[in-house]
Amino acid sequence: MTRMLWIMLCSFLIMPAVGKCATTRGPIDVDELRRYVDGVVADAMERDVIAGVSVAIVDHSGVLFTRGYGIASLSPARAMDSDTLCRVGSISKTVVWIALIQLAEEGKLNLNDPINQHLPPQLQIPDEGFTEPIRIRHLMTHSAGFEQTILGHMEVEDVNRELPLETYLARYRPHRVLPPGQLAVYSNYSAALAGVIVAHTSGMSWEDYAETRVMRPLGMSTATFREAMPADIARQRGLPEPASAAVAAMMSKGFRWQEGRLEEAPPEIITHYAPAGALFASANGMASYMSKLLDPDGLVRAGVLNSQSAHTLLEPSFANAQGFGTIYHGYFQFPFPGSSSAFGHDGSVRYQHAVMIIVPDVGLGLFIAVNTPSGLRLVERFPDLVGLHLLGQNAPTTAVSDAGSRGSSESAAFAGTYRPIRRAYFRTERALLNLLAPSVEATVNGDLLVSGLSNDVMRYRPLGRNVYQELTGSGRIEFHQSGRRLMLLDPTGSNPLERISFWEGPTWFLLIFALTHLVAVWGSIRFVRHGRAALASKITSGWGILSLTWLAALVLTWLAIAPWLSDTDELVMQYPGKLFPLACWLFLICASATLILIMAIFVVRPRGWPVLRWIGVCAGLLTFACCVVTFHYWGLLGFWGW
Repeated sequence: MTRMLWIMLCSFLIMPAVGKCATTRGPIDVDELRRYVDGVVADAMERDVIAGVSVAIVDHSGVLFTRGYGIASLSPARAMDSDTLCRVGSISKTVVWIALIQLAEEGKLNLNDPINQHLPPQLQIPDEGFTEPIRIRHLMTHSAGFEQTILGHMEVEDVNRELPLETYLARYRPHRVLPPGQLAVYSNYSAALAGVIVAHTSGMSWEDYAETRVMRPLGMSTATFREAMPADIARQRGLPEPASAAVAAMMSKGFRWQEGRLEEAPPEIITHYAPAGALFASANGMASYMSKLLDPDGLVRAGVLNSQSAHTLLEPSFANAQGFGTIYHGYFQFPFPGSSSAFGHDGSVRYQHAVMIIVPDVGLGLFIAVNTPSGLRLVERFPDLVGLHLLGQNAPTTAVSDAGSRGSSESAAFAGTYRPIRRAYFRTERALLNLLAPSVEATVNGDLLVSGLSNDVMRYRPLGRNVYQELTGSGRIEFHQSGRRLMLLDPTGSNPLERISFWEGPTWFLLIFALTHLVAVWGSIRFVRHGRAALASKITSGWGILSLTWLAALVLTWLAIAPWLSDTDELVMQYPGKLFPLACWLFLICASATLILIMAIFVVRPRGWPVLRWIGVCAGLLTFACCVVTFHYWGLLGFWGW
């Protein structure tokens, strides 16, 4: 899930295992619900210009309905229908978790085994100073402690650049940054490693195992992790056998709007990360899958798991805070109006988004997928809209009570800038991603305005005990003190954020970045204007050359990042390019030269400088020095990639 679904999670002091609750409700009027969903989807497609949508809804009686809306392909022209295969992103991971439970059931592994017992030599994970090994259960709960890196390698457009799964994981192995089992921090790498464990333990390829042992028994007759690519290229590059022509013809394309017109987006190839996000599935296939999750005995009847394993799969296995954001062996707790036991998974790739939610105590399963980036809002809101609609039929809508409201001063204690713990820690890409830090602002009535967790600025009302609920939905966030740092537990419970100081945040970075521009331009202009006179003094000439060097590095940076500013897809796919690493190495030269000049001035102490020159040069050097410290913290002194 390269873009997580930031809808809010319910908080409860004691969470039961999902699938064990049952609440009696009135029967669902299927025709009325279908008409309501048709209206919601039609409005969203028109408002947000979505090319295609796929929907499935089930209950305990079976499939209520599946439907496709809009188009799946322009060339050849093809409508979206219930059999269209959509990319479902990180919903792929749920197949991995079922596979691990299967192998544990068969005695081929134990969830407490260190992962290195089941990984090939090239994928052995070093301890990096941590005494506790990463265990299989840590992969399932996203608590292995890996950093996250995505730029330049997460997705591929050109099949000739694609790598086999194990080759990719060995080349782009992230560092360990947290002790295993301490904190759930969403990790694509963990799921991909788990897929390798399944393959090596079973003796089958991941694609074969997923199809024959999990998806076909679940009734997902066309679902696949295989990409549509030429078979000869797949063989040449050591990739899995691609999707058959018949299956490839059922796949939805991704779409984007360019210059006011709809066009098919470039392909997204994820074979190198397949277990973590390459799954294609249809509404009909997802309906069959959800029906079996809704009633765990369905997993037994399908021959996927035995009764004990099926119930183990859906028991709580981790939470970053008690009762908040519970993880059920890889499935996440989700909010749903009127429910205390909803769980599921969401998924996103560049052009397609999806979510699957199972609501045992309502007896409902929902799936929706879109093939256009602008459809993310519909995916985020759809479960809440359906849940509230059903409550409107059976029970009054529950609004956020004012009883829990606290004064603005108490909410102000949570205001500030927050940084995801799920980030790159050692590589230069962290500088670009850290600019997107979410922020929290307290209002005069005690509400919180939160930006950066979703596409919209969201407003939250306090409920008490540091929990806040979204005003327009059922989702919640929680603030949690962990040692000396204040953490914001995000909507999924697996993407926690930590509050950072002004000096660590993007505002200070942009401020010092702008001041460095001004000083570099000023120093360069003075150096050029004074010509030979500026060269008469080594200190004066050194100051001028230093300013020119900083200016050159800044200009090179702008040339490097200009394409990324206009199209963030370029950043994800083309990072780092050729110019950006050069600019970073030039910044390292600037940093060294700045320190040398500062020491030289202290040693030489030029006489005859007028006061204004002393003030100007010292202020300029102070600005450069502050920039050096800041760039070092942000990873911009030299380039550190793969």
